[in-house]
Amino acid sequence: MAASVCIFTRSVPRHSGRAFGINMGIEYIIVNLEKKEFLDFDRLGFGTKIGAMTSEPIASFMSWLLINPEGYGADVPAMLGRWAGDRIEIVGDEEEGYERQERSRRDFKDITVEAIKGFAEGSPFERITKLQPMGLIDKDGNVVVDSRARDSVREYWKEVEKRENEERDRYIAEHGAPPNGGPAERFGNSSASGGRPL
Repeated sequence: MAASVCIFTRSVPRHSGRAFGINMGIEYIIVNLEKKEFLDFDRLGFGTKIGAMTSEPIASFMSWLLINPEGYGADVPAMLGRWAGDRIEIVGDEEEGYERQERSRRDFKDITVEAIKGFAEGSPFERITKLQPMGLIDKDGNVVVDSRARDSVREYWKEVEKRENEERDRYIAEHGAPPNGGPAERFGNSSASGGRPL
């Protein structure tokens, strides 16, 4: 059964007292009405407007929760398909939506960090190519909640990548083949017979 997703907003002035009555753009949280859980990416310093909700990496985290996990048997990765088949609302902070966001934050469980961690553990390629370079996952595999700490985490992964590249280049220079056992890359004129390559 496919999940039911509803975007809940009101085209009316923002809740009194918010942004001095000026509508600066609707901000959203994602709510599971059945499991009484929600995702709030604002706490991680992510954008929470409609563009961010439909873009990476939030779209990947949401898909991870919604995808049907059938076929995995007992080996379902953490959080994969947790929301499959449930009623989901993307609730904006306009008038009644503002009140519903507040109730969700008060009465429901925030699983934002758990969802990101599950995605990172179950998608190693995405973790290495996307989440680590963003500074979102640290060297111990934990989600970096404080957005201010991500600069140093990003720098750490840049240094790791730099060292790995240097080690690979050094190995190729010394042994003429990459360390994974693949064929050595030929340099110069590969069609030349005998003598030094041009």
